[in-house]
Amino acid sequence: MPTWNCVGRGGLRSSFTPEWKRSIRRFRSSRPSREPTASVEYAVVVDPDTLEPAGHPTPGRDLRVLGACRFGRARLIDNLGVVAR
Repeated sequence: MPTWNCVGRGGLRSSFTPEWKRSIRRFRSSRPSREPTASVEYAVVVDPDTLEPAGHPTPGRDLRVLGACRFGRARLIDNLGVVAR
């Protein structure tokens, strides 16, 4: 499913605005990825109903942030509900 790796090893999708790209890059370079045994596998902002990439969200729109990190052999997957500002 393309949603899962739109921010993965292949880089950021061109449909994201520069502000979204900066936010995702900040997330990917946050504390967990600086740990020697941790790596961010993916992070993506999606529509909560379709799980398609959010693109250009309008303020007040419900969104979902999906992510996966690997700590050694353990893979942690999580999601977070957010509202676009």
